[in-house]
Amino acid sequence: MKHSKSRSNSQRLLRNQLSSLIINESIITTRDKARTLKQEASRMIEFLKKSKFEATDIRKIKLFLYAGAQKKAVNEGGVFTGITSYKLGYRSGDSAPLEKVILIKSESKQLKDKKAKKNEDSKA
Repeated sequence: MKHSKSRSNSQRLLRNQLSSLIINESIITTRDKARTLKQEASRMIEFLKKSKFEATDIRKIKLFLYAGAQKKAVNEGGVFTGITSYKLGYRSGDSAPLEKVILIKSESKQLKDKKAKKNEDSKA
């Protein structure tokens, strides 16, 4: 990711966007930044699915995310299944193309059980 910034600034920007994406589960950004963010988020999701959250895994998460996102990633890491984005148009002012990047979550067993219970209650 170049974006006319130094390498350290680009890394901080990416870390900030990735943390915001995990906390808010969706963000709006420019198309170029969204492309880079999707790549890094995909890597993070794969890592969270595979990791058993041992000390080395948590240290790696701390390198890539800020505090609030670290907690959410450790607590809900296996819940995220993918990432998607869609185009929103152009930003007024500089006409930069915008995209909304969204984390896809799987439904946990508890949510499925609650839905099944509601369906049984409504039928009775």
